[in-house]
Amino acid sequence: MAKILVLTQRIPFPPNKGEKIRPFQFIKRWSEKDEIHLGCFVDDKNDWQYVKNLEKLCRTSCFIGLNKRMSYMRMLGGMIRGEPLSTAFFYRKKFQKWVDEAIDKIKPDILIIFSSAMAQYIIGRYQLPHIRVMDFADVDSDKWVQYVKKSSFPMKWIYAREAKKLLKFDRNVALNTDASVFVTQNEVDLFDRLAPESLGKSHSIPNGVDLDYFDHSHHFENPSKKDSPYLVFTGVMDYKPNVDAVTWLVRNVLPIVWQEIPEVCFYIVGSSPSEEVKALGKHDKVFVTGRVPDVRPYVSHAAAAVAPLRIARGIQNKVLEAMAMSKITVVTPFALEGIDAEPGKELLLAKDEQSFANCIFDILNGKQPVDMAQQARKCVEEKYSWQSKFEQYGNLLKLINK
Repeated sequence: MAKILVLTQRIPFPPNKGEKIRPFQFIKRWSEKDEIHLGCFVDDKNDWQYVKNLEKLCRTSCFIGLNKRMSYMRMLGGMIRGEPLSTAFFYRKKFQKWVDEAIDKIKPDILIIFSSAMAQYIIGRYQLPHIRVMDFADVDSDKWVQYVKKSSFPMKWIYAREAKKLLKFDRNVALNTDASVFVTQNEVDLFDRLAPESLGKSHSIPNGVDLDYFDHSHHFENPSKKDSPYLVFTGVMDYKPNVDAVTWLVRNVLPIVWQEIPEVCFYIVGSSPSEEVKALGKHDKVFVTGRVPDVRPYVSHAAAAVAPLRIARGIQNKVLEAMAMSKITVVTPFALEGIDAEPGKELLLAKDEQSFANCIFDILNGKQPVDMAQQARKCVEEKYSWQSKFEQYGNLLKLINK
């Protein structure tokens, strides 16, 4: 039995978004044979109710509330000190004390860090676990580079600064850990180019999908407010790439669709909708739900799932989940990146406004391949089970331990 210390930037439960899904699935499986010690932040008051779910899986744990107002003030201090804003946002002395004590007293065999902001708590320590893994998931600094391209001053300058500072920090983290893990080979290749000094230490372990939970065979009541076909998008709706995606769809794609099929509706399903997203809901055919207890009813009864992302990193869980539910999904190239699925057979790929609208027309008019929904499910069953990803992680830990 190994002692595994896991650090995550947000409480990994409920597993309803990328930064929670990945650590939770691995923690759940590691806990079956190993001793888990978990440290994380809780930045949403609604998530405190789930602490007990994780305590059942862990030998020891630390959950510290993250006040966002205080975090933003720390970001200002981080800017003055020349630090990445991401690390300043997630720094607390109380958490540093817990990490130090956990390493000294528990003496874990393995350290796994999810999100590089949490690596600040172990950089520079004289004593660390024998095996140290940094699970970056994606090259986060490049996300800020993408933000620069779509922003104006002063945010353009802030995003450019963060991209530069965070990449420098992440390169240092990679040098001080045994392995860096990313969710796609594309992310590995990008990081290898950006951090050539760590060449050979990066590995790809994709995300999976809970095939039992996301299954079309479950029965769900139709949540739609209108008796008409609808499209669905799921995600955290104050996240800039998601905001950009749904805004683009409503403003540039749906007007084309409505010219021919005016009754089509669009459901934007997810927590924390920004003011820009809420404004989209003023249209009588666009519904912004906010937080819902379960996204599956919305996906289950949708005519199609859409992922019109124009900014993206890593792998899109929303796409895997929709495919697992045997739902035809329309994606942009950004949303498809990192997903091993064949356009035209297992999902639909659209590169611009008109082609996206054409895909929607084909779905609503029944012109897509008749077995596409079944092929989508088969794809994730064969390539994206969490058990297979857990086995990949186990093989990596064995490789490091040689």
